[in-house]
Amino acid sequence: LGARHLSRARSDAADASDVKAVAKAGLATMAGFARRLRAGDAPRLGVDGGDKPSPWARASVRLKDGREVAIGRTNTEYATDAPSFGANARAATSCPHAKPRAQFVAAENARSRVGGDLSPLGVAPVLERYLKKDDAAGASLILRFSDERYSVAAGVADVPLGECAIPLPEANAAPPPAWVRLEGASPKPDGAVAEVFVCVRCSASSSEETASDPRPPPDAADADAWLAAAGVAR
Repeated sequence: LGARHLSRARSDAADASDVKAVAKAGLATMAGFARRLRAGDAPRLGVDGGDKPSPWARASVRLKDGREVAIGRTNTEYATDAPSFGANARAATSCPHAKPRAQFVAAENARSRVGGDLSPLGVAPVLERYLKKDDAAGASLILRFSDERYSVAAGVADVPLGECAIPLPEANAAPPPAWVRLEGASPKPDGAVAEVFVCVRCSASSSEETASDPRPPPDAADADAWLAAAGVAR
């Protein structure tokens, strides 16, 4: 999972709420900082290189009845408009006011694992979740991108960058990774539009369907545990 041409949703100029928060503090030691804010010289909002976002993505599955099932979120890739999630290329230069978000986090009843045939070079994390076959039919993967930001008034906050919906493929199909447009994203000054590079696979877990799947079957106990969490009996 990666992206390109991401842009911050709004200017990095200081918010009026930030200036107000500083003014209320009434501390002499903050006077110089307040002057910077009033002059539009904002502090680091997110990371060094404030002209670029610090993106991360949250993944869920939207079922055909409109309900959404959470899968998890990626790490944050700091100060880049072309992130490769899982790289942690600039985690050391992340916001000094919070611990860097350097790991994928799986939602309840989902999992994050390293390696496998979906993982670039076999090392980047993969998010997985089991669904009932009927629920997966007509469902879409939803990716919502946010920019991890820091402000004086709000601390660490996440500003929406855009989202995309990708129809789930048929079980055991192997569509190639593809670029998908990020809807609602701010265009770059040169007109380039934000896109997401994503690979989505669905693997059937019933014995008759997995018989045609060339990939090794999952460990039986492991598969049973995940199917039970999804409400599916084998």
